[in-house]
Amino acid sequence: MPIKFSCPNCKKPLTVKDHLAGKRAACPGCKKPLTVPTPQAKSAGDELARQKDLEELAAAALTEEQALPKVEEPKTIDFNCPQCDEAVKVPVEMQGKQAPCPSCRRIIKVPLLVKREKTDWRKADSRLPTGARRDTEPAPEGAWGSVAATLVSREALLEGAPPRRLPLTRRQKITRSAIAVSGAAALGLAVWLGVSLWGKRTQEQAFAKALGYLDQSNKADFPREARAALHLAAGTYRFRTGSNDCAREASKSFQQARELLDKKTAGEADFLLTEQALALIEMGGNAKSEDVVQGRLLPWDAGPDNVLKQLSQTLTRVHPEAQGYALRRTINALMSKGQDKAAMLLVRQVAVSPPGPDAKEPPVEIQAIAGLEFLRNGDKKSAGELASQAMAQAPANKEKVDDKHLPLSPSLVALCIALGKPGPADGHENENSVDLKIGQAAGEALKGDAAKARAIVDAIDYAPDKWRAWVMVAAAAPKEASAVNEAISLVEGWLADGQLSPWLLEQLVEIGLEAGVTEDRLHSVAKAIRDPDLQGQAELEILRASLKRQDKAAPVSALESISAKTARLQAALELARHNARLDGGFMKEVETWQDEGQKAFGYMGIALGLQDKKPSRK
Repeated sequence: MPIKFSCPNCKKPLTVKDHLAGKRAACPGCKKPLTVPTPQAKSAGDELARQKDLEELAAAALTEEQALPKVEEPKTIDFNCPQCDEAVKVPVEMQGKQAPCPSCRRIIKVPLLVKREKTDWRKADSRLPTGARRDTEPAPEGAWGSVAATLVSREALLEGAPPRRLPLTRRQKITRSAIAVSGAAALGLAVWLGVSLWGKRTQEQAFAKALGYLDQSNKADFPREARAALHLAAGTYRFRTGSNDCAREASKSFQQARELLDKKTAGEADFLLTEQALALIEMGGNAKSEDVVQGRLLPWDAGPDNVLKQLSQTLTRVHPEAQGYALRRTINALMSKGQDKAAMLLVRQVAVSPPGPDAKEPPVEIQAIAGLEFLRNGDKKSAGELASQAMAQAPANKEKVDDKHLPLSPSLVALCIALGKPGPADGHENENSVDLKIGQAAGEALKGDAAKARAIVDAIDYAPDKWRAWVMVAAAAPKEASAVNEAISLVEGWLADGQLSPWLLEQLVEIGLEAGVTEDRLHSVAKAIRDPDLQGQAELEILRASLKRQDKAAPVSALESISAKTARLQAALELARHNARLDGGFMKEVETWQDEGQKAFGYMGIALGLQDKKPSRK
């Protein structure tokens, strides 16, 4: 039963549970301590009721404030002076303020009192059971306990961290950088060697497959010109390996090509012989150089297998009507190598024999054509010598055959005008002939008078003669694009169905490529060539120039524009060479080709294209 009594101090009536009998507590009213009186003895029924109310009593006790003894508030603040360490006592009202120290008289700040709050069960650690033991003693130094903070302190992190490394010296930095660079270089070298070995193996395999087809190339569908072209490509490959005796091995391949082309009819064979002459010029070197001694190059004009001798053997096989075209290209290539003397010797060997019965160009014209090339390349002395030799062999201007004057040499007329020498028609009856006008126009173009050259050509009425004049003017001044366009316009218009010199058309294609004429217009010139094999060679030249300008792989459909057998096979070689240079895996594409001859040339193109990636000789 509850105990009812009054506070002995403030007389406030109080009611508490009987289990608090004899306990000391603070009065809720005056807060003064008191003792709860002990009630009289109770009956058994009363004790049972007291047990039933036990839970209610516990809850009621928790809802009331904990009775604590009254703590008197301090009247003063005791502390030591931070300056002189003397004990100081000041009234509590001075907390947080500044005051002079009674001893040293320095101004100091009075500390604040530490406010003591009542214990609140609501703020207890709720993670522990109600009756669980609380650790109140301090943890050992450095120990981690369950009551420690959840975050690691900065000091603990620093203690647990690895020792700080000392900064590297300059020498250490240089050494480590050198090691890193050396490692990267070694790795790069290993990759490069691996790729190179793989490429070389593929290159050698492709070359061997092409040669294997040559051994069985006596089939009817593989003409002699095609076999000669493949031998020529094989010689080029062997020379480009750069190994000892590579030039000698290449010359053997060229010899096989010459034997296949010997005594063939005029046309494609003459074109291939010209290509071989240009390839031979790349193999020339000084007789005393180490490359010549080791067989990597051939001497120009010394020894049994010198370049000049092989050039003569090649160009003397060219038919007279094509000799001017072949000699023009050969002289330019020799003079670009600084071999003016060898070029002059070659002209004397090629143009000394009298022409055959089917010749369309006499030796005089050949000598004059050579003289024009020397003059265009800046060798005025050699050009003058050739002009004098040609004038000495030229027939008398009044000489007639069947009441007709012998034809003049337009090239000789042009050469004499450009050199300021007396020409073959000066003061004679044939001074108004068409050949004379053509030569005069070319001579004025060589002298740099384009306007005068144009006026002379415009005075020519017959379209085929006008066309020949424009071709000669364009050859004399290849940078003058107007002459090239005039000549092509005539081919596209009045002369589309005419019978024009195939070799002048071939020359016009080359001049047009140099002048930057569009491919469509050059194809129209090639189509004007009535010889289908020579037409194919002209189309091949256009394709080569097109591939040279491309920086991506070309489609196989590019071969469809060439119908001639040998030229189409050569085009397959050029396409495979171009694509292999950009993509070493193009060999898989070549292996799918159905035409055996095309596949053989494709393999040779793969071998040459992989050589182009890193040529052994520039």
